[in-house]
Amino acid sequence: MKVRRIAAVLATCLFAALLTPEVAVAAPDVRVASYNVKGWHLTEGAGQIDGRVRMRESLTRIEAKQLGIVGLQELESPQAEVIRNDGGWELFRADPNTQLAGSNYTGNAIMWKDQAWNKVAAWQLHATVGNRRTLHLPIVLLQHTLNGERVVVMSVHNPAGPENAEWREAMRRIEREKIRDLKQHYQHVLLVGDMNENEAAACFFTTNGLMKAATGYHPNPNGSCPTAGYPGVDWIFGAGDIGFAGWEVDRTFEERRWSDHPLVSAYYTYR
Repeated sequence: MKVRRIAAVLATCLFAALLTPEVAVAAPDVRVASYNVKGWHLTEGAGQIDGRVRMRESLTRIEAKQLGIVGLQELESPQAEVIRNDGGWELFRADPNTQLAGSNYTGNAIMWKDQAWNKVAAWQLHATVGNRRTLHLPIVLLQHTLNGERVVVMSVHNPAGPENAEWREAMRRIEREKIRDLKQHYQHVLLVGDMNENEAAACFFTTNGLMKAATGYHPNPNGSCPTAGYPGVDWIFGAGDIGFAGWEVDRTFEERRWSDHPLVSAYYTYR
């Protein structure tokens, strides 16, 4: 009798377990991107596409791609207003990298889907190299609304041009030290941006296992750096318990003259 009663109880528990939904929410894969939007003032004038229009068109495609977090560079105030007026995004802008006419300024920013993420904190890295102007790099700590997972994101735009190679190298070192610091405090860290370099950036940030590249790039076993494979200057790197999949370079943004850069994106997965 006891055996039959125990068997009946076990069967009831098993049946109830099959009907009971999972309580724990699995950590989702999140698609993160980097996009140099091409500043608003750069396409003023006859025959050009207004920067607000470019931003609205870009935003439509970004939303269609179901992106969750996007690091932005060269974002000017009129373009920032387009994002804020969209209603689906939260935006954090760093201090001006360049002050333009009136209240308009350009610089780095990060936006995220407001239904998916809550901002826990936001701050900036103010980077000065020698007597050059200070660059301002936004950093946000986000918490997922479903599972509570947290991720830190930093968006950067390093100087362009062969004459600024030393400045870029110095900026990379500052950024690397900040990533090391963030990695000590947070499990998931993302670095996205326009590095204005290809192999130099890939090699620098992945050497010694500091970060993973969303492209799949990694140094050779002997520590030397192979060619990057991907020829662009826009990158996504991750530190901590993060994996990547689905790297994509969307050149629609260039082809339709919304920007002079593609949008690069990848899924990152919590480990």
